[in-house]
Amino acid sequence: MALTESLNKFRMEHQSKTFTREELIEALCGLGFNKGTAGMVIAKFVPSEKMGTSKLYSFGREPIHKSSIEAIYRKFASYGNAPTKKSATPVSEEESLISKMKEMGYQVRKIVGFDMERFQKENPVLYKKYLKYETV
Repeated sequence: MALTESLNKFRMEHQSKTFTREELIEALCGLGFNKGTAGMVIAKFVPSEKMGTSKLYSFGREPIHKSSIEAIYRKFASYGNAPTKKSATPVSEEESLISKMKEMGYQVRKIVGFDMERFQKENPVLYKKYLKYETV
């Protein structure tokens, strides 16, 4: 891949130099990378050092393999092809998850109603406060 070759040449020529992120992105864009892949290349292959509130980047001695750059491009290409989420979970999957949680020792509960008599007995003030009236 020609981009990997030009990146490694650039890395060798500028090993002793430090860059800001903006300078490095501009340089990588000049080599043929777009801004997104340049940012990913910086994050993966260019070590940084924090200086105050900013970071300074400098290239390491190890060469960057072409398969690593190809992997970055494959990752960016797959961003738009993410499978869509299903609106409802299949019942069999839900049941298997519930049984797995029970095996792990958890209690799985489902609301089936509201015990009005118990609420009235335990919280008479709240019960009276939220009663609804209609005029007769």
